[in-house]
Amino acid sequence: MQQWRPANHTTGHVPIGAIPPVVPMTAHGHDGLLVALSDLHIGGDAGQEDFFCHEEYIALLDDLDGTQEPVTLLINGDFFEFLQVSVPHGVNRVQVIVESSRHAPLFERLREWNAQPHHRTVYIVGNHDGETGWNPAIGAYLIEQGIVHVIALGYEHTFTTPEGETRTLYAEHGNEEDAQNAIVDYGHPLVAPLGTFIVTQFVNRVEPLGRFAGPDDATTLSDIDNIHPLEMVPWWLLSNYFYRQVRRLAAYVLIPAALILTTARFLNDLILWLTFGRVDELSLYNLLRIVGFLLLDVSVVLGLVVLVLWRDFARWRRRSGIDEPVKIAVASQEHYHASCRAFLNGVRRPSHREHDTPMDVFLFGHNHIAELRDFPVRGRRTAFGNTGTWMRKIVRVPTHGKLPPVFVPVYDLTYITARMTPAGLRLSLERRVKPLPYRLRFAERFASAGRRPALPPASLRGKAQTITRVTIPDTPTPTGATVDTDASTHAKYARA
Repeated sequence: MQQWRPANHTTGHVPIGAIPPVVPMTAHGHDGLLVALSDLHIGGDAGQEDFFCHEEYIALLDDLDGTQEPVTLLINGDFFEFLQVSVPHGVNRVQVIVESSRHAPLFERLREWNAQPHHRTVYIVGNHDGETGWNPAIGAYLIEQGIVHVIALGYEHTFTTPEGETRTLYAEHGNEEDAQNAIVDYGHPLVAPLGTFIVTQFVNRVEPLGRFAGPDDATTLSDIDNIHPLEMVPWWLLSNYFYRQVRRLAAYVLIPAALILTTARFLNDLILWLTFGRVDELSLYNLLRIVGFLLLDVSVVLGLVVLVLWRDFARWRRRSGIDEPVKIAVASQEHYHASCRAFLNGVRRPSHREHDTPMDVFLFGHNHIAELRDFPVRGRRTAFGNTGTWMRKIVRVPTHGKLPPVFVPVYDLTYITARMTPAGLRLSLERRVKPLPYRLRFAERFASAGRRPALPPASLRGKAQTITRVTIPDTPTPTGATVDTDASTHAKYARA
């Protein structure tokens, strides 16, 4: 197995090492500061790019430059988006991404960061960049260019307490817990999960049918692979159809009808006034009264039409068996929670871990839902966390009156840090602020009024914010005890 070697302090360059044709199972590290993030999905053909956080990523590297202790940057899967990058046969797919004008400054900054003493980047293979597992040219290029130091399928980091004991953190991408995206043989180019074919044969064909969403647009068909979580795609499609029909009904039926009725009512009264010589009744009050009653009539008609659409939508949803949006998200997340608890309990071993010794922390990514939770295990404290994603996400906003949910774009540029402190192993879920303005149409604004999350101010762009923390102390936890975490902050973040 390839081992990482420290930078050459004389030349300032990162030593180059050959990688095996098949990516090793596990890479190892110890102590210092560990910064784990995942699911950047860098790369894509025209109109299919999903990574637009270059400035924020560079800001993270700049902040890590000020750290005095050794730093390990763990990219826990889906570093690249190989499934949406088309290259001629024999061309290195990662080289096309790294050397593109869009991404070249980012990777140049990463090279500079890696060349500094005590800086290390570990790259774990995911399902969207699984070609790294069987194509040795990709790994060779990344290491030769100084972009990463080690490539593996899993990563184990050991922290040493002041008393000489150890705390173990293990991480892998997490796609092996997803039946649609589990890869049974990373060394074979013809072994691909169902999710790969969904992206290459469906998503890549659907995205060009829509236009790429601009910075002030809410969502378009090009966002089909950005829905969060992906189980919400049916609701997203239904929501878009429902509110589009409401807008069309208002634009092509109700508003023209209101104008026609207003004009006809006004002309009718005007003819009567002129016929009977009552022109003096033509006043602003009477005009406003005419318009007011017509608006009331139109509002009643509009309300009845929306009620009919809503009832028909609800009946169709019940017949189709589509769960409520909250139930879909909770069911999806609980599957991963059960796997994490089984790993920490020792009931199961993660797919790429090489031994069964107890672990204190398990980190994963893949489903783009950032979180950090504690979990007591037989008198000791453990924790698990998801590093989230740096992709643009389309998330659900609750609505009034059980109308279909509204979907808006957000950036949650999250990562998890781990370091040993006098109190114990301190884990922190952080995020970089990236405001994403968007524009909703009137129907969506009305349905979600007062329930949309507030946009962060532009002055906070690139700044780091702590979402929640968990500390695993040096002393064992009494059986039945709970870990003191910032539950209120975590719950607020989860709701958002």
